[in-house]
Amino acid sequence: MIKVILWDVDGTILDFKKAEYVAIKKYILYNNSMGKERGIIMNNTNIKVGVETHSHTLASGHAYCTIKEMVAYAAELGLEGIAITDHAPEMPGSCHKFYFHNIKIMPRKMNGIDVLFGSELNIMDEEGNVDLHPTILGELDIVIASIHPPCFGESHGKDGNTKAIMNAMKNPGIDIIGHPDDGRYELDYEMIVDMGGRVAEELVFGDIT
Repeated sequence: MIKVILWDVDGTILDFKKAEYVAIKKYILYNNSMGKERGIIMNNTNIKVGVETHSHTLASGHAYCTIKEMVAYAAELGLEGIAITDHAPEMPGSCHKFYFHNIKIMPRKMNGIDVLFGSELNIMDEEGNVDLHPTILGELDIVIASIHPPCFGESHGKDGNTKAIMNAMKNPGIDIIGHPDDGRYELDYEMIVDMGGRVAEELVFGDIT
């Protein structure tokens, strides 16, 4: 089980699993691209990201750093870990499925921090189909699934977009729903939250009120 650790500004540990799966009412906890150290506001509580769970390398076709450069920068920021989650094959310009099958050879500790290797899958349709076989998903450390225009097309409307996300969440090989705040794809967050509460194995936010 992948564990992502966040901590409050006062040092209180906010520990939860399958970190970015669900939204809660007025905010969504979601993954971001690699960048400078940042805080996320959650119910007016500042939290610090301990592990970057969504990053892309040259292999994705639209990013500009190597794996080693990404890991080195994560270590420089003081992160405890980073997940390399290059785009799955249906994203134009991304890599072949063999890339993900062979990723098992990579070291899981570099520059003194933990390194997870996975993928950001493309949700292809309202049935929640994605673009890597379950066998390959089982070999990865972390798996994100997201809606992207080149693969999903234009918005299917609030109901169709929500159906796609919820069907993807049923896939046991998927750990995270990526950038659910994408304004191009309206979602019914209440329905997603309800389902997230039913499918997530554990979600512990500590003392956040």
